[in-house]
Amino acid sequence: MLSGMIRALALAFYLLQAEASESATCTDTQKKGTSCSHQPYQKKQVADTDACCALCAADDECKQWTFHSDINKNCRLTNNAEPEKEKEGATCGIKSPAPTPPTPPTPPSPPGPATTWAVLIAGSSGYGNYRHQADVCHAYQILKKRSIPADQIIVLAVDDIAHSSQNPFPGKIFNKPTKKGEPGVDVYAGCNIDYRGNDVTPTTFVNVLTGVQDGPTNGNKVLKSDSNSRVFVNFVDHGGVGLIGFPKTTMHVKQLSQALETMQQKKMFSELLFYLEACESGSMFPDLTSSGKIFAVTAANAKESSWGTYCPPQDMVDGKHLQSCLGDLFSVNWMEDTDLAKSGETISQQVQIVKQETAKKSHVTIFGDQSFENEPINNFEMKDDQVRLNVSEDIMHQGHVDVRDIPLYLAYDRWNTSRTEQEKAIAWKELQDIRHQRKTDDGLFVAITEKACEGLANWGCAEGLQKSKKELRDYDCHMTLTRVIENECPAHKQRNAGGWNAYSMQYSQWLVNMCEVRTALKQDVQALEAIVRAKCVSAVNAVQQDVFTI
Repeated sequence: MLSGMIRALALAFYLLQAEASESATCTDTQKKGTSCSHQPYQKKQVADTDACCALCAADDECKQWTFHSDINKNCRLTNNAEPEKEKEGATCGIKSPAPTPPTPPTPPSPPGPATTWAVLIAGSSGYGNYRHQADVCHAYQILKKRSIPADQIIVLAVDDIAHSSQNPFPGKIFNKPTKKGEPGVDVYAGCNIDYRGNDVTPTTFVNVLTGVQDGPTNGNKVLKSDSNSRVFVNFVDHGGVGLIGFPKTTMHVKQLSQALETMQQKKMFSELLFYLEACESGSMFPDLTSSGKIFAVTAANAKESSWGTYCPPQDMVDGKHLQSCLGDLFSVNWMEDTDLAKSGETISQQVQIVKQETAKKSHVTIFGDQSFENEPINNFEMKDDQVRLNVSEDIMHQGHVDVRDIPLYLAYDRWNTSRTEQEKAIAWKELQDIRHQRKTDDGLFVAITEKACEGLANWGCAEGLQKSKKELRDYDCHMTLTRVIENECPAHKQRNAGGWNAYSMQYSQWLVNMCEVRTALKQDVQALEAIVRAKCVSAVNAVQQDVFTI
């Protein structure tokens, strides 16, 4: 009985395949005696070449197919243009392009907040990074005042600042200082954080941007924008050449470029405005085009640090010092400009103002499609008729500190302002620990560059790797080396991305230099990877033994 059922199913399968092959004529280019699907993603038994052709035609992923008449009538589909090889009994099919449909008229873009989406992310953790979550919650308040629906604003932040034991204002966050007697504006109030804690990762960020509900985003908020939508993205954290930071990990420029390309392919925006606050943030948008409808503005160029602002002693709110920087200079500049609610101000005008306000410390840089820079900034940020945040006008930007030095600066401030001997002793130990960690980082990367140059009759090789500022082009090599630093070098704090931290991310440039001149170094990627890994292992041992030699 079972064998009869199997024969019946086989006959039904054959008839269905025959019906499919007769229903349409294959228009693909066919080459008999040739195989071109050596690494198929799908294999299936079909009746003949037409059935195999129809199977490929029904699958958008399929690029080529091969029908083997002498191997159980096997149809193999591949999604790549694979080389052709002679194969008796095989027929190779090259999928014909689908006929181009007539271009429909472009519908008018509906105005108003219903077409505006925003993604805001603070990629750091720890009270020393207070300013990042303050920046993001301030941005959230701006967007809410523009009447953008809360379900169209997506916020990623660890959310460990407002209720930190170090916060003198429990449950509150401030992005600007005020004089004694002025309560200041609590930007944390009503700041709706969608992804917090361990969910703040590059994977979550990419899923949110590309509208994918999987893993941490499964069933949660992601962008549901379309080709009529304006999208605003604001990322705030540490960075290095080709890197931006997350708690315990990093995101490479290659990953960010792929995410933006996916958004373009999925037609998820009519215009996208991206504000990126990080050191060397000008290295993160190498693939933007002049017609791709993405306009990016970065806090710094590809070769310099960004800056914190309202750092001690300008960290006071209503008479209390918060002992952390309240904001980042670029972010504070664009948001305080938006707070002024200037009627008719364009994106271009805001960028020029922010450039001027930030220029003494870093060079605000623009990338991509400038075709919509003359649109009103309130298309993305805020309506003209909204009231700005109520803060003191006479408090000018002060307390600027290079982001690389903020941990050391804050530790020194805590020691300098400690009131008791016990507090002073604790603060002094923290200060010395940070100095020790910086020395360890310095030694690690010096050792890496010296080893890369070992055996070369080229005096000054290591110094060249340390002082050059090559442009990042070899993304795969650089990504490989940065992952070794992240996964195998010592982490000074649990929240650090392995060997990467606010200070050490400056050395990402040295890895760029190694990758870009590896031919001259006579080292392939695997050899450079081995050098970095070996020095990371030595660094781990040195930290454990509390010595500086690597």
